[in-house]
Amino acid sequence: MRGLLCLLLCFSCVSCASIERLFRNSPLRGMESDAERVNLWPLYYENGGKTAVLWPVFDEDEKGFALRPLITRDGTRWEVLPPLCFWDTESGDWVFLPAYSIDDSFGVFPLFGSGWLNHVGPIWWDFDDEGKLDRGGLFPLARLGSGLKHIGPIWWKHSAGEGEEGDSTSWGIFPLIDVSKRFMNIGSLFWGFRPDGETKYMVAFPLFGYGNDEDGGGMFLSLLGGRGWDKSGDTRFVNVLGPVFHYGTSKESFEMSALWPLFSMSNSPNRSSWLVWPLCGSSTTRIPEEDVDLSEATALSGLFRHAKLGGKTTGLRMLPLFGYRSVDGGSEDLIDHLSLYGHKEYGPDSTGIHIATPMVFNYRSSKNGYRWSSLLGILDYETEGEDSEFRFLYYLYRQKTEDTETQRDFFPFFKWDSGEKRSSFSFLWRLFNWERNGDKVGGHIFFIPWGEV
Repeated sequence: MRGLLCLLLCFSCVSCASIERLFRNSPLRGMESDAERVNLWPLYYENGGKTAVLWPVFDEDEKGFALRPLITRDGTRWEVLPPLCFWDTESGDWVFLPAYSIDDSFGVFPLFGSGWLNHVGPIWWDFDDEGKLDRGGLFPLARLGSGLKHIGPIWWKHSAGEGEEGDSTSWGIFPLIDVSKRFMNIGSLFWGFRPDGETKYMVAFPLFGYGNDEDGGGMFLSLLGGRGWDKSGDTRFVNVLGPVFHYGTSKESFEMSALWPLFSMSNSPNRSSWLVWPLCGSSTTRIPEEDVDLSEATALSGLFRHAKLGGKTTGLRMLPLFGYRSVDGGSEDLIDHLSLYGHKEYGPDSTGIHIATPMVFNYRSSKNGYRWSSLLGILDYETEGEDSEFRFLYYLYRQKTEDTETQRDFFPFFKWDSGEKRSSFSFLWRLFNWERNGDKVGGHIFFIPWGEV
């Protein structure tokens, strides 16, 4: 019942103000930082006009406050022990479970309701735009009135509109029987009709099925195979025992397979291919925009691959020895990385290589710098212009230089940053730290601040 679902949704959302405030008044929101921000979150957090103490217990901002789980005010919304009690002083909506008054509807859930939801226990009713009784029922056993009607699994619907569906009736016993003007179903037997009353299709699942188009085409399918034909009676497809043999054709293309996927071939205006899996295969794709052909030959399930674009080699692979892709050769796949030596062109002045798979050594260069890594990234070094970054054992040790500043991290113990304007050193965060910012010097000893920073 639509009204019942709407009411349940309203009850579930009455504490939305408290939840929205919960993340609005914390650094989790990612808001813009005020110049006077104090961040000792979750003990104490202050950012502009927003304050949180012992988050999520208490927070305050220009819209109100929250002392969870007792009371919340957010604008005109008040909540006490949410979601049990809710009151909006502007709209007048309120909920004091199980009583409610929301959008000109009121009641005691689930005993009775009046408004857009009218019910007394499981008995419900609704009115049309003229105020007349429109529909009702005993949820979920029966529904009577306009539209769909049902008593238990028996249902019926009457349409008195104009046109082909005018003054028609459909009915059924869910899920066994379905009867209408265009469709009928009894168990696993389905059939339908065209507007002229002729049978359009029939399916006795899974034994057989057939269909007839208005232009004279159609198809027949069974467990042994099937056949389709066009309006002139010519064969469109033939199938024998599913994957054993299939053949299909149209004006400009055809496809055929036998013991799929062991053998298949196809031909169309922009693509042709054949495959004898897993031995060899070939495909050619026409790219009209560039007026060139993209061709690819493979063998042994891709261990050997040769790709050409307009007669120029764009990819060559012979595992486990080497692999190559040009800038027009597309993106790399997993098999490319299994070669002893690999080379990839990414664009002008940008290339990459790997030796003995990327687990041993991987290198990539570009106009502005280069990057190399080894042993699955245990050693990693990257440069871009004057900036550089080195990592050992991922982030156990990291040194990063950017502009005139250098950061060094010995996770999780030491952090040492040096630069012309700012320098710092810390041990276990603020157990001991020293900072220099311009002419100001300060820091922390056992988390106690000292100096000017």
